[in-house]
Amino acid sequence: MPQFGLVGSAVLFTREKNEERLAGVLATLGGIDFVTYERNGIVYVASRRGDATIEKRVDEYRYSPIKGDPLDLLSIAKQQNGADGFIKDEDWFAMTRAGARPDVVRRIFEGATQGVVNRANVIVNLEDGYYTGSSLLDALTLLQATHGNIGQEQSYGFVMSTTSELPPYIRAGDLWEALGPGQLQRSHP
Repeated sequence: MPQFGLVGSAVLFTREKNEERLAGVLATLGGIDFVTYERNGIVYVASRRGDATIEKRVDEYRYSPIKGDPLDLLSIAKQQNGADGFIKDEDWFAMTRAGARPDVVRRIFEGATQGVVNRANVIVNLEDGYYTGSSLLDALTLLQATHGNIGQEQSYGFVMSTTSELPPYIRAGDLWEALGPGQLQRSHP
């Protein structure tokens, strides 16, 4: 488990055969919101509230509780479910962007399946008030807040524009397209 900064999540590297057991043990510990790992293109989520899977099909995701409801999304999923349980990505975003864990389904799936070359086997999302990282930094500062978990306070940012009307919520990856061409002009020749 690499230790860097003061972060509200942790990445662990283990043998594939240990992923499920490690996630199950970690999910029972205080301070841990949920734990994820990926196997054969399916992301598994474990927490004290239960277990679930997240699957992706083109631009749709399916959140399937196995036991309980680890992400508290069952009521949302039931409202929108098609016959096979898959819900369009844009609908998940609309339904969760103002919730306790914004855009949670896509962010968990992408975090566990892509984004870095040397992906961690197991990803831990810590509850607010808990963090991992450098004990030296911890000794040098009085921690008021941290970053890195999937909660609202660690997920939101802001953007302002004098030339573009922006929606109330926008994913970081969609920002430059929404601002339009020419928004990154240099202030000097």
